[in-house]
Amino acid sequence: FLSGGIDSSAIVTMMADNTSSPIRTLSVNFEEKLYDESKYSSQIAGELGTQHHEFNISDRDILKKLPFAIEAMDQPTIDGINTYIISEAARQKGLTVALSGLGGDELFAGYDSFYMTPRLHRINNIMSTLPFYLRKKLGFIISKLIPRSDKSTKLIHLLNGQTSGAHVYFL
Repeated sequence: FLSGGIDSSAIVTMMADNTSSPIRTLSVNFEEKLYDESKYSSQIAGELGTQHHEFNISDRDILKKLPFAIEAMDQPTIDGINTYIISEAARQKGLTVALSGLGGDELFAGYDSFYMTPRLHRINNIMSTLPFYLRKKLGFIISKLIPRSDKSTKLIHLLNGQTSGAHVYFL
């Protein structure tokens, strides 16, 4: 699977460096340009001379496939929907085994949460110097002044001292 990102591009590059057989790569392209990485996957495929196959998918196509993707998942995940769609495309091309860059962001700390968690931990340490009753009052005031949202709820959790290691990651 070649998304055009660093992880899948690195895997395809290593494969190309270590085999004389042609490598078949697949990409799913989105109508929504914000999410479409076809420019990068096409560039990598061209540079490496892979047998590249692109599958264009629309919002409507995704909505049609969504119930089947969710049914196939063993746990909720956004990557599961992407994996389902690209795996289906691979199967249509007769492939039964594939490699992907999935897990690279977790392994190499590529998500914002890997940077935010230590920051929130530092903020928590600063907040913990304030008296608890003051933090609690501040949380109450925020809950009355700011419309309820995921962010305001998390801020109130932080003020209320709900900040174990796992909870900081949640925040």
